Amino acid sequence: MKYEGLSVSDAPVVVPLVYVLDGDGAIRQAVRDLLRSVGYRVEAFDCAAALLTKGLQQDNEDGPSCIVIEARLEDRCGLAFHDELLASNASIPFVFMTACGTIAMSVRAMKAGAVDFLEKPFRDQQLLDAVADAIARDEARRETARVSDALRHAYGRLSPREKEVMALVVAGMPNAGVGESLGIALVTVKIHRRAVMTKMGCRTFADLVLKAKTLGVVSLCRTHLGPYLDTLQILKHTSRTDPITPTKAPDDIDFLSSGQDRDPVDRPLQRFHDARRQAV
Repeated sequence: MKYEGLSVSDAPVVVPLVYVLDGDGAIRQAVRDLLRSVGYRVEAFDCAAALLTKGLQQDNEDGPSCIVIEARLEDRCGLAFHDELLASNASIPFVFMTACGTIAMSVRAMKAGAVDFLEKPFRDQQLLDAVADAIARDEARRETARVSDALRHAYGRLSPREKEVMALVVAGMPNAGVGESLGIALVTVKIHRRAVMTKMGCRTFADLVLKAKTLGVVSLCRTHLGPYLDTLQILKHTSRTDPITPTKAPDDIDFLSSGQDRDPVDRPLQRFHDARRQAV
């Protein structure tokens, strides 16, 4: 885990947390001692209700976590408890263990996203490997969430005009087309485009497209610019002397083969302008 502005020696130590749920006190104690011996923080409970009363800490800053749970608890089925947490959008990884499991139970658990399904008695290393995989999965989830939050923060710093420019350029519109559609000069488009690259932390245009796709900017813009981009592709791959006969041409480019005296990109651009005005 990286901490900006901190040296390695200054970075706080993040110890993963493992919740252990088992109605058998001896097994609960053995699992807790094993996990603590390799450096994990462990909180053990005899039932799901006790854990819910204590509260999960999956979304705090204490680091990654996971749950090691008996598939058949006294107060409820471990699989049902897993389903309840999934329904509440809790994404903490699960490792199941049981002495009386079935193939159907293991298949159900794995399909629901469990990291592993261990049959008692199991070797210590089996449990340690499963917990390590669960912690790694939760670390990856947290890192993805951190990157997504940073990306949304960067996008939020863009001005409304910069967001418009970004949406158009990542959808494939050239600078001249962006200027025409937004009613601004070409040099102004270039200034906004440079500002977008800087604020979004992009070194290449491909990087900007990737981030825009993650934010949903590309799909949103293509919804309105699809006909415009289709028209540009047809014009690009057709010589001036060849007739334009697109297969199943959309309504917006029917005029290309109808002989109407119009700018080929006028109607799609008009639709884009109308969509922008409705969005505002």
